[in-house]
Amino acid sequence: MNSRDALAIGSDQKPPVLFRGEYPQWHDRFMNFIEAKSNYEDIYKCLTEGPQDWPMKVVPANPAEGWPERQIRKTVGDFTNREKELYEAEKLAKSYLLQSLPNDIYACIDSFKDSSKKMWDQIEKMMMGSHINNQLKVTNCITRYDGFKARKGETLTETYERFNMLLNDLQKNKITKTNTENNIKFMNNLQSEWKPFVSHIRHTQTLEKLYLHELYEMLLQDEEEVMELIGKAEEKPATDQIALIPIAIRIQNLPR
Repeated sequence: MNSRDALAIGSDQKPPVLFRGEYPQWHDRFMNFIEAKSNYEDIYKCLTEGPQDWPMKVVPANPAEGWPERQIRKTVGDFTNREKELYEAEKLAKSYLLQSLPNDIYACIDSFKDSSKKMWDQIEKMMMGSHINNQLKVTNCITRYDGFKARKGETLTETYERFNMLLNDLQKNKITKTNTENNIKFMNNLQSEWKPFVSHIRHTQTLEKLYLHELYEMLLQDEEEVMELIGKAEEKPATDQIALIPIAIRIQNLPR
């Protein structure tokens, strides 16, 4: 694990660091981080509902000085135990957020640092974008799914892992696909050498009850044979070109 990965994950003592393009992962890790704290509910409330209004106290009238009864802000020393708990939770919420932000992101939200909720909301707006941007993300996910296919030279595992990442992106954007849809998409877009093995699975398995990881495990058993077929297919053009050389020579020697 490199240093960037360690920062992104965080630890029991340090919250995860937010990197651009990784807001959903950071959000989940940040929630896990604060859930481990004894005052988790108070911290969460500060982030999502905002801090409580600063506690006030009543100062009785002082006729001798000509002061009427009035309310003034309490000092921290005057807080009740519950007010102190909420005050500490707000301080922690802001501290954890500030520790999570690299300088380039902090510079974009530092005007909201008077409240953890304002920071929290602004980070989400900045990272997740507008409704239009979110629609573009959904469209992009669907386009990538529709155009998915195995790449030349890619192993079955590499194709499977790339497809799983795509399905995860679909899930994050609340786009659902059935087992059948995913299985057919995956099988139809493997290299052509997989065709007989895929055909066997189509005729022997119930695709709507077959999970993608199960399909992958079935296909993995035949990968060695498929890779040999792919290797032979790649060698064939070179062999054909060599075979054409004598023909080309004879054509050159024909009388004109």
